[in-house]
Amino acid sequence: HVGNLIFFILFLVYPGCIAKIFSAFQCISLPESGERFLRADLSINCDSERHQLLQWAYAAPMLIVFPLGVPLLLFLVLRKYRDRLLHWQVEEKRAECLAMLRQLGSTPSVPMGQPELTVNEVPLTVNEVRDAAKADHHIPLYVHRVVAGYALRFYYFELFEMARKLCLVGLSVAFEPGSVVQVAYGLLVCFVSFGAYMLCSPYEERQESTLAELCQLHVFVTLVASLILRTERSNGDTDGSGARSLDVVLLILTSLPIVLAVLFETRLPTLLLKLLCASQGARRDLLPARRDERAKQDAEQAVASPGSSRPQLMGDSHLSDELRSLDRTQETRECTPMSSRCQDCIGGAMQSQRKTKKTSFAEEGDGRLSSRCQGCREGAM
Repeated sequence: HVGNLIFFILFLVYPGCIAKIFSAFQCISLPESGERFLRADLSINCDSERHQLLQWAYAAPMLIVFPLGVPLLLFLVLRKYRDRLLHWQVEEKRAECLAMLRQLGSTPSVPMGQPELTVNEVPLTVNEVRDAAKADHHIPLYVHRVVAGYALRFYYFELFEMARKLCLVGLSVAFEPGSVVQVAYGLLVCFVSFGAYMLCSPYEERQESTLAELCQLHVFVTLVASLILRTERSNGDTDGSGARSLDVVLLILTSLPIVLAVLFETRLPTLLLKLLCASQGARRDLLPARRDERAKQDAEQAVASPGSSRPQLMGDSHLSDELRSLDRTQETRECTPMSSRCQDCIGGAMQSQRKTKKTSFAEEGDGRLSSRCQGCREGAM
């Protein structure tokens, strides 16, 4: 628990401590007198003996202890547990390769004389390997927190991140504050960082890598904007039109990472999508459900009484054709078990019914059908 607390504090205060330590070396020269004053506190003369003593007796040793000592400590810790981390790195790479084989529908090769290994027999996926690595009790909790979020093959990437902060915040004091050279140095650091994030994609989730790349791009554009404003000021541009345009661009770029962080790291998009689908589904199914229910009832009624007259379904000619086809099938089934003699008797009765316009088939046909035909007709019906 003590080690976890120490590492938590170190990583929490690391960027702020770097800025404070290097601020002891940032001085501004007055053009009139040539005196140098501390940029963070203009009441302190950088050439005074007190500041010189504080600068070299305290700030200079702290440059070695904190800005350089914390990354060195992290490097030694990761080196100590490198074997376990490399083991899980190999397992992650193996799981990724097997996942690609699973998508291709093929099987990995095995040495001769050994049983064939199918992809379906592989027990671990990439996510399962990462979960197992996080649960490895041979690795301390503070190491898990350092490498958390990164893919196992880039477990050391936090060292690169600390070096980036050191170069961007600390080493820039070697140049004159606000100078073109300092801005160019910052652009170079941002360009290298952006390229490293694009090339490696060190995070487990692609969305997190995209967010990190966007943040690097935001810092790059901010430095470019500062360079443009300095150039406009030196050229005597006082209308402020360019500055207002840059303000809009910087405002959009500053808001975009926040919006993407909310979209990538929360369940808000999923909830909004579910609500949208639910509202559209309810609206789409309201009227068709009623129409389908009524059509189903009419179809059941028509099938139950095929000889009776049925209502015309409004706007559903396809269903009417199906019902007529069903009636023809039913009539065919009624006539199938009858003999040719019975069919002739029934045909004669039906012709007589059409001539006399009787309403009941039984009333007109009972006197014309023989007892044998009546039995056939009743059995068929």
